[in-house]
Amino acid sequence: MIEICRKKSGSHTFVGVGSSSSLWKFKQDTSKRDIAAMFIIDELPFKFVENEGFWIFVNRIQPKFAIPCRNMLRNDCYKL
Repeated sequence: MIEICRKKSGSHTFVGVGSSSSLWKFKQDTSKRDIAAMFIIDELPFKFVENEGFWIFVNRIQPKFAIPCRNMLRNDCYKL
């Protein structure tokens, strides 16, 4: 069974999908596209990827994710 969770924060709705019976597989390409989209949507500076707190957070939730440098992130954003 798939469980959808919606949480409101201000004017934003966050949707999470999870299932205890399915396996989740990490995909670097999908994550790179998602981080580029996040930077565009939230208008974050590319320099943000160099922040120590960001590195600690990302490595805690997904140690396999290779955080792009700000120049690579900028290029990924332009591609989107």
